[in-house]
Amino acid sequence: MDPGAIFAKTAKGREEISQRTHGLPQRLRTLLVIVDGQTTAAEHREKCKGLGDVAGMLVALSAQGFIADVREQPAAAATAGRAAAAAERSLEAALRFAVERVLALLGPDGDMLTERLEAARTRPALMTELERCRAVLEKVAGAQVAERFWSGVSERLPD
Repeated sequence: MDPGAIFAKTAKGREEISQRTHGLPQRLRTLLVIVDGQTTAAEHREKCKGLGDVAGMLVALSAQGFIADVREQPAAAATAGRAAAAAERSLEAALRFAVERVLALLGPDGDMLTERLEAARTRPALMTELERCRAVLEKVAGAQVAERFWSGVSERLPD
């Protein structure tokens, strides 16, 4: 795997995120949520160490058509860039940030929290799960870490 590869979700990947139509295993789904069309494969490996073989999972997601390297598709790169800019303040951006932070702070111990976050289909359900994450992080890592987590989530939530 090229460490400089930059992956974005394909239509099939976006469908899986919104509808769970393909039944991806939890760790693949978690990585799919995190893929943003701007982060390199090397950066994903560093951010998501707790998931296991991130490079292998990126290859699997790509081979199954859930993600594509935007460098290989100039039109896809432009679309991914516009989508990423528009997604700065969205439920998906908040979810992606929360999943990344929980994984970075808790590693595999955060799997249950990330599963619950990804299962939230409405804003109220997501807010409930984000509050749960905040409470767990406060107990495990302290109030300052929990507040930084909440601040990052709040910056990404739409008004």
